[in-house]
Amino acid sequence: MDRLLTSIAGHRRRYVLYYVVQNEITTIDRLAEHVASASNDVPKRRLTEEQFEETRAGLTHSALPQLREAGIVDYDARSGTVRYRQQSQILSRLLRVCADFETPAASFD
Repeated sequence: MDRLLTSIAGHRRRYVLYYVVQNEITTIDRLAEHVASASNDVPKRRLTEEQFEETRAGLTHSALPQLREAGIVDYDARSGTVRYRQQSQILSRLLRVCADFETPAASFD
């Protein structure tokens, strides 16, 4: 339980999980675009290159390795592929509760 709670403690990691739970497999660029949009509360089309690159770097160097270490996602840095791995009912419940308090851009259904 501690590992799951730590994994969802950061907003970027939650935004990653909201996205991969719905999409199961994605690329780092699509994920960075989604997370940058949610984090900055702007539509994807209005993201700046700086917002995108900062988010992408944060994902590749921090959020994704942490989620991979927790066994929640698989992240292949060479191919840029991110895959949802842990389909836990507890994690799904925790994410739904968190999503109730997040901005609309980070919605989770």
